[in-house]
Amino acid sequence: PWRELHGAYSFAAISRLPAVARLTKSSRPKGPVPFVPRMPTADLRRRLVELNTEIIEQKRVLRALHRDRAAVKNELNATATFPILTLPVEITTEIFILCLPTIEELREDHRVRSDGEYLVSLQVPLSLASCCRLWRTIALATPSLWTTFPFFLEENFDDFGPSDSSTTPTEDLGVFIDRWIARAGALRPLTFVLSIALYSGDFYGGSTKSTGCVQDALRRYAHRLEHLDLAASVRDVSSLLELASVDFPLLRRVVIEDDEKTPYYYVAYFVDNFLRRSPQFRELFLQDCAILSSYPIPLNQLTRFKGRIDDLRLFRMAPNLIEVECSFRLSEAAERAVTDITHSSLQSLTLSSPDPVGYESISFVLDQLTLPALLSLLLPGGEDHTTPESVLSLLKRSTPPLRSLSTQVDQEPFDYEQPSSYDRWDECFSAVGATLENLDLDSPSTTFLASLLRIDSNDSDHDPLPHLKSLTLTNSPAVNYERLIKFLYRRSNSPALDELQSFRLVYSPGTILDGHRFSIDNTVVGRRTVAGHVRELERDGMDIQIESENEIFDFYD
Repeated sequence: PWRELHGAYSFAAISRLPAVARLTKSSRPKGPVPFVPRMPTADLRRRLVELNTEIIEQKRVLRALHRDRAAVKNELNATATFPILTLPVEITTEIFILCLPTIEELREDHRVRSDGEYLVSLQVPLSLASCCRLWRTIALATPSLWTTFPFFLEENFDDFGPSDSSTTPTEDLGVFIDRWIARAGALRPLTFVLSIALYSGDFYGGSTKSTGCVQDALRRYAHRLEHLDLAASVRDVSSLLELASVDFPLLRRVVIEDDEKTPYYYVAYFVDNFLRRSPQFRELFLQDCAILSSYPIPLNQLTRFKGRIDDLRLFRMAPNLIEVECSFRLSEAAERAVTDITHSSLQSLTLSSPDPVGYESISFVLDQLTLPALLSLLLPGGEDHTTPESVLSLLKRSTPPLRSLSTQVDQEPFDYEQPSSYDRWDECFSAVGATLENLDLDSPSTTFLASLLRIDSNDSDHDPLPHLKSLTLTNSPAVNYERLIKFLYRRSNSPALDELQSFRLVYSPGTILDGHRFSIDNTVVGRRTVAGHVRELERDGMDIQIESENEIFDFYD
């Protein structure tokens, strides 16, 4: 206590302590203290009155400025016209819809969200509705803005939603969800994006306050749900939805992004439950988990699949598939068990790069499949390229009306004693040249392009790709731009060939576009640089883009 301290040590006693004595001695100024003249008391009082008077005057001027500003603002609002507000309601509505985030952006919502703020997907409709009365009226009358709702469950999710002292946070969330979905209309299909990030380990009992609210909303609106995106553990979602008591009569698409490495059999059981209670279920996306194809799931409903699979039984179990995008890592047992599979409905097949040690499975898959209805084939590039023998084998067996092909072309040197990979690729393109419309080639050499595209030929009657409309070349070394430009001119105005509508070139590092001028007919007339010829082709209607890995070349700069 201060009294005891003050009684024990007087100021004089403390000042005699060695440390305090040194401090006081060192702080004393050396020499005489300079005299600082001070204003008389009367002058100080007079100056204080002057300052107070100036403050009062400045406050009066500031109030007058605020009044003038308010008057000018009111007059401006009454007379000014804002062009954006003069647009027809239909155009404004379309602009609002284009502002909505995509499903891919919704999946990233929970990773970029700031605490205490609405999700990005919530910000767009709410921001549009809070701009002005006209926009609010349009936003509230546009059901498409309100058909998607994200559910984000985390430890502090109870703080979500508007605050009101008369209700609990959970009640606020329930009212908020109901009000949001009511704006979507009574008949519009809904999209729910459900992300769960609960770390307490006590999710299954539904102990969190918001879990019951979200569960109730999913049950009540299950009959209107068309698209369900799950960025969560399948175990958590299964417990939340309680599939045994929920039907989804309109559900067509389910996306599962499971980072918890849930066992295959549990994922298969989950999908099976969805299929049995969703008669319109058509599209299944498994982002980070594989489906155990040996589980007896009735996949006759599926028309679109994306994910990783460990064998080829999917193609037998889902005979109505139209589009498949998947990566493979087949076990030795799976490779021994597979026989030739014919799938008569598949129109689009995209094989993404699998695990590094399993990329040879891609060629094995192509050797096993027969796809007579195939329209689009996209094969992995980079180190996980596919051999031309496998592609040629698939095309010869299937004889499909292929319209789109994307693949990497090996850059192996020519060996005149045996057919090179370029010769085998030539056979592949010859097998589908009569129907091919879109071609995407990775790492083609100049020699290969000259052979495939007949760049140096003016004979349109024997062009191997007469219906080509879109061409993309990636990492093509030593591009001869003069020959390439002449090819583009020929494909843009030849009466015997379909017009090439789109061309994209991603050139390798070190390739430059110089100022060399040339003409198409080798005359002085019409001599232009590459950029000049590209501008001319674009004016004629061709969509051209030339870029490197780091920048897009601007031909109008």
